[in-house]
Amino acid sequence: MQLKIGEVFKQLRIAHSITQEKLADYLNVSAQSISKWENGLSYPDITLIPTIALFFNVSTDELFSLSTYTHTQKFTDYKMQYDALKRKGSIRECIALCREMFVEYPRNYIVLSDLADSLISCYEGLDANHQLAVDNHYLDEAVKLNELILSDCNDLNLKLHATLMLCKYYPLVNQKDKALTLIEQFSSLDSCKERLLEEVLEGEACIKQQQTNLLKLTDLIAQTLIHLSFTKGKNIPHLSMDEKIDFVLSANKLYQLIIPDENYLYFHSSLARNHRRLADLYLAKHDPESCLLHLNQAFYHAKCYDELPSSSHYTSPFISFCEFDKNTYPNNEEVNECERLRYMMTAQGVFDTLNKEPRFIKLVEKLT
Repeated sequence: MQLKIGEVFKQLRIAHSITQEKLADYLNVSAQSISKWENGLSYPDITLIPTIALFFNVSTDELFSLSTYTHTQKFTDYKMQYDALKRKGSIRECIALCREMFVEYPRNYIVLSDLADSLISCYEGLDANHQLAVDNHYLDEAVKLNELILSDCNDLNLKLHATLMLCKYYPLVNQKDKALTLIEQFSSLDSCKERLLEEVLEGEACIKQQQTNLLKLTDLIAQTLIHLSFTKGKNIPHLSMDEKIDFVLSANKLYQLIIPDENYLYFHSSLARNHRRLADLYLAKHDPESCLLHLNQAFYHAKCYDELPSSSHYTSPFISFCEFDKNTYPNNEEVNECERLRYMMTAQGVFDTLNKEPRFIKLVEKLT
């Protein structure tokens, strides 16, 4: 029976995102030796086997007899299970699964990235999950995991994702200066990948890229308007309630401008949340009628989103080449948009003054 240690060796190295050069340094051999082992041209010295096994966290027996199929299949099964849990919003189960895989594959940066993302999703979740994340310092752990990926991993996509996460979450752990340093590495909006692709692609591929950019920029501007309306802090001009309402209404109008046929698909979710924000603002203005109007609009868009198929095409002439895949927008919780809206209406205390209003009660019942 032919020895396949080189094949197993290569697969373990790739699975752990380690270059031949870095592994060669660790083992104190040449990169050429690593290459020969992986190509079956030679075998590592028997005295190195325990060190290699320790590095990859496998036994020496596994190193000699580990089935490539079994190793690949186990990781494939993990990714399928992880992605399914993530789509459902089962964040705690995602964390448990990642930790289980981490014990077996401590140097697999895909697992580390998945774990970091799950910890962040828990932090950004509703009350119970958020409190769990705060109590267990999940955000600090996620930052450390992303730092490890950034420093040790050689997969460019994983490093980029880690960089983006650190830019976003460094400020939340009082390390804003580190975020600013990382941000300086990125190109400007005018010279980003998406804009450059417009200059290179041709035909339908170019049109699709242009429309995708249009849709992303529309959402970016709309989200920026929302953030502007709720930003607080020193030396920030105070917006009146009417101005805040205008900001949110303007965000909604942007979606309506680009999607005039109202086939909003993913943006039903954005509109549902914006109308809920408007309801909040109108109630603060002591205008319960406008509040109820926007809560009903929020219900309409939440229901539309929840009833969407897993994938579909936009039909607006501005973005007719763009597609929607519901699986690319996982939840942080095991709740749909209607359940999320119900939670925001009943568990936050914002709308308590409407608890005896029949139309409010009826709407809550519809969301149940």
